[in-house]
Amino acid sequence: MTENHKTAFRIRNWSIHQHYSDRNPPWIKLHFALLTSEDWVMWDNDARALAIVCMLLASRNQPPGELTATKEYIQRVGFLKKIPDFLPLVETGFLIPVEMPVSDQRRVETEERQRRGEVLATASNPLASASVAGKALVTLPFQSDDFKKAWQSWCEHRRRIRKPMTRRAEELVLKRLPADEAGATLWINNAIEKGWQAIYEPKERRSDRITPQRQKITRDQAIQDSVRSLVEAHAADPQNGVRRTLLAINDKYRDMPCGKGASVATEAMDIWEFQQSRGRLGPG
Repeated sequence: MTENHKTAFRIRNWSIHQHYSDRNPPWIKLHFALLTSEDWVMWDNDARALAIVCMLLASRNQPPGELTATKEYIQRVGFLKKIPDFLPLVETGFLIPVEMPVSDQRRVETEERQRRGEVLATASNPLASASVAGKALVTLPFQSDDFKKAWQSWCEHRRRIRKPMTRRAEELVLKRLPADEAGATLWINNAIEKGWQAIYEPKERRSDRITPQRQKITRDQAIQDSVRSLVEAHAADPQNGVRRTLLAINDKYRDMPCGKGASVATEAMDIWEFQQSRGRLGPG
């Protein structure tokens, strides 16, 4: 069968090896007898991995022990390196093909899309946001193809890491993006590249902000400049100049680490007051 063709299988002796029927278990039983069976010994590693994936999928279906899926879906959900080859499992009798009417196959395909949160791309709008059957599209802030591709890639990334988003989650994430399209696209692509579950501002972008450390200003230089500013401010406006300048200094160097528990503004003020008491005030 082709990668996108859906076929139904039943796992041999399911009721003997898996003792549950009316619930969806978070686990399956792997009996030691499987390791010593002729099937397991004759299979290659790819067939063994596929057998376990098939058992996991069959445990979630109704009736239990049967699975209906495409090769592409099984490869993705099982993180298999190759397109699944069912032939070895069918030849040994581990998988028993089940004939499925066309109407039932279409119904199963629709249910599986809903369960997987699959992107339903339409011919009229192939770059739409993650639209699931029964789930309305979110309104994207930018309508360019580049942004739509980036957002679709993000939605696919979330499904790939088993964290699919609801429509409400998509709306909240979109609100946190920058107001400019280039910045928003950069954030999304960076989050995908890093493998993150959420979208954050790239560190490279944050490092572009102008800070005293980034300007290579030492603490001593900052204090000297601040004292000079206080002297000039007092000479220009003896009543309010120092107060206004002190506020500006505090804001300018607020990100600079404190020395001995004191900020740059505090140390500059102490030096200025000391100079004033010694009568050595004056511009420069």
